[in-house]
Amino acid sequence: MAAASRSTLTDANVLPAMEDGCPPIADVDITEIYCPAHDVPIIADIVFVHGLKGHPRDTWLYGKQNPAQSTAAPECTAWKSSFRTKIFGRSKSVTDHSGSSSPRVGEETSHCFWPYDLLSKDDTISQARILLYGYDSHPTHFYKAGTNRMTITQHAENLMHNVAGVREQCQGRPLIFIAHSLGGILVKGALNESRQMTQRQYSDLLSSCHAIVFMGTPHLGAEIAAWGTMMSNIVGALPGGFSTYSSVLRGLEPDSETLYMITRRFSEILNQAIPDCDKIQICSVQEGLDFAEKLNFPGRLARERQLNNLVAHDDSFDWIWESNFKIWLMSNAKVFWIAGKPASGKSTLVNYIAKHKNTRELVEGAFGKDLLIARFFFDFRGKDGLVNNFEGMRRSLLLQLLTESSTLAAEVQKHFSMKHLDELIMLGDASVLEYVLEANKQPLVFFIDGLDEYQGNKPELLSLINSITKFKVKVCLSSRYEKPFTIAYKNVEFQFRMDILNNPGICAYSESIFATISCPLKPNERRALQRAAKTIAEISAGVFLWARFATSEVFDRVYDGHEIEDTWIQSIITHMPPDLEEVYARILQSMKEEYKEAFGIIFQLINSAERELELSDLYEATVIAGVEFRSLEKSVTSQDLDGFRRYIGVVGAGLVECFPTERDGRFSEDNGASDGETPDRPEASSVRLIHKSVQTYLSKRGWGEILGEQRALGSQHKLWLEICTDFLAGKRVNWSVPQLKRENDVGEIVPCSTFYYYAPPLGR
Repeated sequence: MAAASRSTLTDANVLPAMEDGCPPIADVDITEIYCPAHDVPIIADIVFVHGLKGHPRDTWLYGKQNPAQSTAAPECTAWKSSFRTKIFGRSKSVTDHSGSSSPRVGEETSHCFWPYDLLSKDDTISQARILLYGYDSHPTHFYKAGTNRMTITQHAENLMHNVAGVREQCQGRPLIFIAHSLGGILVKGALNESRQMTQRQYSDLLSSCHAIVFMGTPHLGAEIAAWGTMMSNIVGALPGGFSTYSSVLRGLEPDSETLYMITRRFSEILNQAIPDCDKIQICSVQEGLDFAEKLNFPGRLARERQLNNLVAHDDSFDWIWESNFKIWLMSNAKVFWIAGKPASGKSTLVNYIAKHKNTRELVEGAFGKDLLIARFFFDFRGKDGLVNNFEGMRRSLLLQLLTESSTLAAEVQKHFSMKHLDELIMLGDASVLEYVLEANKQPLVFFIDGLDEYQGNKPELLSLINSITKFKVKVCLSSRYEKPFTIAYKNVEFQFRMDILNNPGICAYSESIFATISCPLKPNERRALQRAAKTIAEISAGVFLWARFATSEVFDRVYDGHEIEDTWIQSIITHMPPDLEEVYARILQSMKEEYKEAFGIIFQLINSAERELELSDLYEATVIAGVEFRSLEKSVTSQDLDGFRRYIGVVGAGLVECFPTERDGRFSEDNGASDGETPDRPEASSVRLIHKSVQTYLSKRGWGEILGEQRALGSQHKLWLEICTDFLAGKRVNWSVPQLKRENDVGEIVPCSTFYYYAPPLGR
């Protein structure tokens, strides 16, 4: 083999040769690691292109190298909760895949560099030349002078020029690309550029390209791009500033214009009217990803988890099975509308009936077995993100249908080639969901909650729902009495007003709470509490949240030692403000002065966070913002979070709630979730305002109560950015940016700390 002597190297950094004879590998440019002997005809060129944060050797290296040969930093294998450790990221641990075709990882053979160790020794592939392409793909190299400022398009052009340069003497030879992550975007971009070229040297790339293997390529964009962009923006704002790689990261964000144009132009190449035998063969490897990973998105289940955590008596919604909802389930009518006042429990009811066995039994009894149920909860906390827009609704409904029905999943795979499916999803194309609804033969019910929380064009939302009802599907909707929905659904045959029918459920809820009172009560006191539950239900006017506050008020006062009798209880209930906003005002006005500053910080962080907020992250951000709990030099423990959860219960005055949540793996490279609690990793909890009406009240007048009228509302949106900047600049913590730079000598900086996940983009 003449690989080493025929390698193409540059003046860039070059890693030393490996023990098994693989030649030195350049960090940047093309390295030829294998070429057949001179008397063997070369059948193809195989070009490997690594991805974001990758390297032309390390990306394709399985296992561990001899430490003397590797310049790669040791991987962090354990989750750590402090922001200092989070800022350096975490990687997948290396596992021993015993019994696979790869060499076993052990004391004798510690690594497998598979482009060289496996492909070059394959009977067929050994007749191909193997090339590695390297480029600066680290978005965190803002500490290095002259950091790469190139765009994705410029990187794609570089790839085209470099590959063309090593093929000057072999134009027309079949060309195969194997690309990981961002590398797949660059390959598509390079072929797009090749298509525009008139010089044979460059147009040869497209005409000679026979196949592409995409491995984990973010055709839809990547959330990590947003974290990296935020990191770059913040560091760039520090004194002196740094060069950044933000143009590449912005280009990788979902819905970016760059990604859209690359995908659109590449789709034109794939759809050319040429014989199939001449078309580029595509293999998309999503590293074990299936429909769930293609369609899922952060926060999709957050609202459901919050609803699941609500305390509700089993009998709270029993009345629904005696209402016209039961008749609707068994009828041919398409739409059911649940209308109600704010905080009347519409979402809680939708969550209840969507999961109740009666729903399934009634529909299947009328229309046959194998009922499919899919649900979506519009969530105001998501602003205009996927949890609160059309695309998110379509993706969530489609995900549930394809996960539940293997028949529909097979139909989609058969009808839509995988190379086009990603692009359709990325563009928010409705055709996939429409095809599934058309192809479906099973009974199907959609539950779509919170139409009023959608912040876009309401008539467009109604039009979308109307288009869904043209298919064989029943749709249960819920909303407030807002004009667009009242006009659209006032004449729907099946509907009810939640606040009118809610009294039995509210009474059952209050009774269930009073039943948990542990102090000794006389029989007449128990009866007085039962009457109190009925009074709360009557005065509540169907507003479940008001009833929760009233019930809590009575519950707390019982422990004051006062004799429980009707007049005393009635006095407590009737002194409750009848309007929710007045309840909130009373809570804030009666708050102790010592809590107001912490309340202001905590509520601003929750209200302005761009994503679902985890308790541990709120805890540490609160510390950095100036609320002193502990030093950030220590990792967060379960005991810390338990104490902070209790603290929020006091300071939050019942307006925020913590609830268990599933980690969605958003900060890991493989998107793998790892649920549960470990000594290093406290159990995950999320923090939210209890209801949209709290946010509405704060926006109208509440911030003035807490922050003072001189504080502009817009200032809260800067708080996350200030925390990020203070953290990186070393303010309020005992370490600084220079130390962060030194850490890079032993560990790669990965911009996936939750700071940047919650902070809003600059310029919003």
